[in-house]
Amino acid sequence: MSNQTTNSSEEIDLFYLFRLVGDFFKNCFIAVYRFIMFLLKNWIILLAIIILGAVAGYFLQKNDKTPKEASVLTRINFNTVSYVYSAVEVYNQKVINKDSAYLKKAGLWDRGPLVRAVTVSPIVSFEEIASIYGRDNRTLELLFEDYEFENDNTINSSLKLDFKYHKMDLRLSHNATTSTIDRFTEYINTTPLMEDLKKVGYANLQELIDVNETTIEQIDKILNNYNINGGSPSNSQITLDKDLTGLVDAKIQFKEDVNELKEELVFSEDISVPITKSALVEEEASKLKNKIILYPIILVLIFLLFALLKRAFNYARKLAKEDDSKTQNV
Repeated sequence: MSNQTTNSSEEIDLFYLFRLVGDFFKNCFIAVYRFIMFLLKNWIILLAIIILGAVAGYFLQKNDKTPKEASVLTRINFNTVSYVYSAVEVYNQKVINKDSAYLKKAGLWDRGPLVRAVTVSPIVSFEEIASIYGRDNRTLELLFEDYEFENDNTINSSLKLDFKYHKMDLRLSHNATTSTIDRFTEYINTTPLMEDLKKVGYANLQELIDVNETTIEQIDKILNNYNINGGSPSNSQITLDKDLTGLVDAKIQFKEDVNELKEELVFSEDISVPITKSALVEEEASKLKNKIILYPIILVLIFLLFALLKRAFNYARKLAKEDDSKTQNV
């Protein structure tokens, strides 16, 4: 008897649960039906609101001044990558703080910052890494195992200091021009610290070229003396191999080094040297910022909210009348 009562109670509970679920879906269908009927009933008003919002959004967006963006492939010389990255961070902070005096002095302010934000990322070069650590170096293998690559052309921040080429992405104001990019590059290069680093780095590079060329001249003198003496060492107390292979190889290596250093000198007129610049393009506005789409949506939502509040008010007034009639009857 007890088991039958328990089973009966469980059946009642399940029946009640199914009934609640059924009532919930029924109410949902009714609500959807009423909402659709409301839209059909007021379709002319809704269409007018959408057209009005789109027209207003078009004319207001037409007068908007769209920010621009550009990218610059930059070569950073004299092992000053960390200094350039720090200078960019300082600049971004000045923009955030709206330090107009600082930006005006740099020539990067015109009713607002001309360069609104800068992002720098290294251009990964496996050839550069291999030249630094050696192709057969175990350290190189460990670096590739331990460090994560974040994008197609960026690498962990611990390695970015080893690269010479970097990409600068600039977000610019609507009134920025191509000369704005040049002024920003000039800003990076003309800070007192950068000026000093450039002078020291350029002088060291030139000195290294001079030393290598002097060494080549000394090797040439030795080779000439060796040839003049008929293959015998001169009185310079220098003993040479008979085939002079090592000395000739050294001369070739010094020549290659000098050529590379001279090529590097061409690109070393400044700390940060732009290699290529992209054209200035207007930032593509997202759909949420597109006023032609945004304004109609806002106006429709306001209309629906007003209709909902009106319905709630009428329902509340109906309940109040029913309550008043009950009170009078009592």
